[in-house]
Amino acid sequence: MTQVVSIICKPEAIDDIKSSGLGYSYQQESNTIEVLVENNYDLNDEQLCTHYDLDYNLINCIQPV
Repeated sequence: MTQVVSIICKPEAIDDIKSSGLGYSYQQESNTIEVLVENNYDLNDEQLCTHYDLDYNLINCIQPV
Protein backbone atom coordinates (compact mmCIF):
# COMPACT_ATOMS: atom_id res chain seq x y z
CA MET A 1 0.00 0.00 0.00
CA THR A 2 1.36 3.39 -0.97
CA GLN A 3 1.43 6.03 1.72
CA VAL A 4 2.30 9.64 0.95
CA VAL A 5 4.18 11.46 3.69
CA SER A 6 5.15 15.07 4.20
CA ILE A 7 8.74 15.72 5.21
CA ILE A 8 9.23 19.17 6.71
CA CYS A 9 12.86 20.21 6.33
CA LYS A 10 15.04 23.02 7.55
CA PRO A 11 16.07 25.48 4.81
CA GLU A 12 19.64 24.12 4.93
CA ALA A 13 18.36 20.92 3.27
CA ILE A 14 17.61 22.68 -0.03
CA ASP A 15 20.80 21.50 -1.79
CA ASP A 16 20.12 17.85 -0.87
CA ILE A 17 16.51 18.19 -2.00
CA LYS A 18 17.43 19.75 -5.33
CA SER A 19 20.18 17.21 -6.05
CA SER A 20 17.81 14.33 -5.29
CA GLY A 21 15.31 15.66 -7.83
CA LEU A 22 12.45 15.71 -5.34
CA GLY A 23 9.64 18.18 -5.73
CA TYR A 24 9.28 20.64 -2.89
CA SER A 25 7.51 23.77 -1.76
CA TYR A 26 8.90 26.55 0.40
CA GLN A 27 6.71 27.43 3.38
CA GLN A 28 7.52 31.11 3.93
CA GLU A 29 5.49 31.54 7.12
CA SER A 30 7.47 28.83 8.90
CA ASN A 31 10.72 29.14 6.90
CA THR A 32 10.66 25.42 6.10
CA ILE A 33 10.62 23.25 3.01
CA GLU A 34 7.95 20.60 2.48
CA VAL A 35 8.70 17.52 0.42
CA LEU A 36 5.98 14.99 -0.40
CA VAL A 37 7.22 11.44 -0.98
CA GLU A 38 5.84 7.93 -1.10
CA ASN A 39 6.64 5.50 1.68
CA ASN A 40 5.98 2.26 -0.20
CA TYR A 41 8.02 0.08 2.13
CA ASP A 42 6.70 1.24 5.52
CA LEU A 43 10.13 2.63 6.44
CA ASN A 44 10.78 4.39 9.73
CA ASP A 45 11.70 8.09 9.60
CA GLU A 46 15.47 7.62 9.42
CA GLN A 47 15.21 4.88 6.78
CA LEU A 48 12.88 7.05 4.72
CA CYS A 49 15.36 9.95 4.78
CA THR A 50 18.19 7.63 3.78
CA HIS A 51 16.07 6.20 0.94
CA TYR A 52 15.52 9.70 -0.47
CA ASP A 53 19.08 10.92 0.26
CA LEU A 54 17.98 13.50 2.84
CA ASP A 55 20.00 14.36 5.95
CA TYR A 56 17.87 13.22 8.89
CA ASN A 57 19.44 15.95 11.04
CA LEU A 58 17.85 18.61 8.79
CA ILE A 59 14.30 17.28 9.23
CA ASN A 60 11.78 18.95 11.51
CA CYS A 61 9.03 16.36 11.20
CA ILE A 62 7.61 13.60 9.04
CA GLN A 63 3.86 12.98 8.93
CA PRO A 64 1.30 11.17 6.77
CA VAL A 65 -0.67 13.26 4.32
